[in-house]
Amino acid sequence: MAEKGTHNLNRRMSDKRRRSGKYIYKPVMKKTCCPQYAIRCEALKFQPTKSQKKVLRRMYNYLAWGKGEERIRSTTVAARMNGQSSDSDLQDALDDDDDSASTSDEMEVEGAGGAEEMPHVEEPPSDTHPENIVVNSDNIPSIGHLPAPVPISSSSLTQPIVVTQRNHVPPAKGKGPDPNKPLQRKAKEVRREKKAQKLLRQGVNPTPPKSSKSTSNSLETYLEKPLPDEPKHHLEFRLISTSDNDRDSEFTRTFDDVFQVYAKYELTIHKKDADHPTPKQFSRFLAESPLQRQLAPEQADNDEGVYGSFHLHYVLDGKIIGVDVVDVLPDCLTSVYFFYDPDYSYLSLGTYSVLREMYMVRQLHTRFPSIQFASLGFYVHSCAKMHYKATFQPSFLLCPETYTWHPLPACLPKLSVTGYQRLARPEIPDEEGRVCEYVNQTLILFKRNLMTFELYRITLQRSVQPAAVVLRKEVERVTGYALLVGRQCAPTMALYCDNAPIHQPSS
Repeated sequence: MAEKGTHNLNRRMSDKRRRSGKYIYKPVMKKTCCPQYAIRCEALKFQPTKSQKKVLRRMYNYLAWGKGEERIRSTTVAARMNGQSSDSDLQDALDDDDDSASTSDEMEVEGAGGAEEMPHVEEPPSDTHPENIVVNSDNIPSIGHLPAPVPISSSSLTQPIVVTQRNHVPPAKGKGPDPNKPLQRKAKEVRREKKAQKLLRQGVNPTPPKSSKSTSNSLETYLEKPLPDEPKHHLEFRLISTSDNDRDSEFTRTFDDVFQVYAKYELTIHKKDADHPTPKQFSRFLAESPLQRQLAPEQADNDEGVYGSFHLHYVLDGKIIGVDVVDVLPDCLTSVYFFYDPDYSYLSLGTYSVLREMYMVRQLHTRFPSIQFASLGFYVHSCAKMHYKATFQPSFLLCPETYTWHPLPACLPKLSVTGYQRLARPEIPDEEGRVCEYVNQTLILFKRNLMTFELYRITLQRSVQPAAVVLRKEVERVTGYALLVGRQCAPTMALYCDNAPIHQPSS
């Protein structure tokens, strides 16, 4: 647990650990069933994918024209009737497409490709009226031109007489497309085909070579696109400092509103008990931070410090609908937690918040060049809910043994074999093998005196008996601690040793 810490300390800790309130923790990778790898994205090179662009367009269309308001209202009604939004409502909201016509076409085309053909009906249903039934046979003429009776041979009895129903009955839902109708296609495909045919008639190649220059729209293209003069909704972002040495007054004023959003999120999304989210638990988890607000080297003394812990409020039409808990460090922006009002699940606020973090890193980088990465927390390959983090590229995973970063796509084949993997090459020395190089410089706080571990061992030899047994236990304990915090942090943060087991009176 860290009571206070500078941004440099937290930066050195952030690569291998996560923060929960004032607690900084690191999973024991080799012992846990689901190894958690630190993941970060190089925000300066990030380009949104097709699905991420869809989220950005959905948000813009909602703010500009109010498109999708009915989805949010229907979810709100369900939340009020049932006390919380149903899983189906939330899933429908997340899966909803901006273009309903396009979605409909995609569904029909997909069904056409994998549908079974309707079986040929050889007998009419028992309740079919006789007037609606005709007999189709090439050997049977029409009723107005019946010839004389012809003797029936045994061979004619073996020929099937096919009976079909005149009034067509469409197939039941889920049984595939109607075989008597042409396959439906996307309107976009039809337009492209017509345009290609027109160009061919004019003697122009309809498929010119693609330009080497990328035509994909950047993140700024979507987030900086101006809204109409009178947009339907207004979304505002407020960055609130939560660091103890410079806590914003807005934090206290909006605390109750923020907690209500958090409680609703925990109850609906994570199915927590009704009495579990409490203001005290929320404060301990997301409001308290050991990170002090500090100035960057590029800032003047009278500026507000850019480094520290913050709450980024998503304020829609004056109402807080989401809060992103972030830490701004000298080289990255790290996301601690994000929660939102489940009534607005249609807007895919979870994905949108990560895109906003990428944009925020780029904005900070223009003034503070050392800030280049967006830390996405931990990546757990065995957890399907974590796979969305792999869609933000280029991303890198931290090797749990060498603490070096490696491209995520190159790591995935290894993680598919076993959960715990050494991601670095074999010739790179691991941290555990080098811990003896810095364990003696580890800081110890013993009886209100700050000393190195080397001096601490000398103190124990003079004051504790039997010294050999005590020293062996303390060397194991402090070495394990030094390995957890790492080479950079061991000499700069102190291990409290007054409550060590060897100092407790024997029973």
